[in-house]
Amino acid sequence: MGTIYTVVSKAVMLAGPSNFQLWMSTSRSIFLREDLWDVVGEAPPATAPSNQDDTVSRTTSSPTQGLDSANTVDSGDPSTLSSITPTSSSKPSQDAERLRLKCQQASSILELSLQPELRVFVEEVVDPSRAWSKLESMYLTNTIVDTMVVLNKWESLQQPDTMDVMTFMTRVYDIQCELVHIGHPQTSAVIVRKILSRLPPRFHLLARQIRNERNIPSLKELSARLQMEEHHLSILRSDSEALVMQLRNAIY
Repeated sequence: MGTIYTVVSKAVMLAGPSNFQLWMSTSRSIFLREDLWDVVGEAPPATAPSNQDDTVSRTTSSPTQGLDSANTVDSGDPSTLSSITPTSSSKPSQDAERLRLKCQQASSILELSLQPELRVFVEEVVDPSRAWSKLESMYLTNTIVDTMVVLNKWESLQQPDTMDVMTFMTRVYDIQCELVHIGHPQTSAVIVRKILSRLPPRFHLLARQIRNERNIPSLKELSARLQMEEHHLSILRSDSEALVMQLRNAIY
C-alpha cells in the first residue's frame, strides 16, 4: 500500500459534474488496488463482536465444568496462572484497529482527490462510504444546468494561438466524453468540422487543404497532421529568428 500522496498523485481530481464519471472510475480503481474499497464502496462492517457471550454461555452450560477446572488448577503455580490469562478480546481489538486505519486512509485519499472548493462537502464526514455516497448523490445525475454547461463548452470550443495542439486535442477529447455522458454524442465528422473551424490563423492553410480532400480524416489522423504542421511551423520560426539574429549581428 503506497503513501497517501503517492496514491493521490495518480488520481484525477474531482472538479464537479464535468469529470465526475472519470474521477469515480479512477478513484475506484485506486481504492481496489490499495485494498480500501470495502470501506468506501459499501458501509464498513461493524466491529467484530466480542466472544465474551460465547465464553459465558460455554461456562454456564455445564455447572460442574467450572468446578472440575477449579480443582485441576493449582493456584500456587505461576505458569498455570499465566496459561489461563484471558486473550479472547485481542483479536476483535486488532480487527477494530485495522478497520479504523483503513477508514482513516480512505478518507484522506478521498478528500485529497477533490478540488479545494469541494472538500467542504466531505470534511465533516468521518465514514468514507458516506462521503462517497454523498458525492454520488451530488453529481451522478445530470441536471439541465449540467447539460447546458457541457453544451456551452462544446459551442465555445476554440484553440487559442498560445495553446499547443496536444493540449487542444485533449480538451476536445474531454468534451467529447462529457457529451456522450449527457446523451449528446457527436459524430467524428461533426467533431472534425468543429476543430477545423476553431483553429488559430497559423493552421488556416492546412485546414483549407483538408476541407478540399475527398475523405474526412479520423480524429487521430487530424491530430497527427496538426502536430506535424505545428512542428514544421516551429522549425520555420526558429530558422527565421536565427536569420534575423545573423542579419542584426552583421549590421552592428
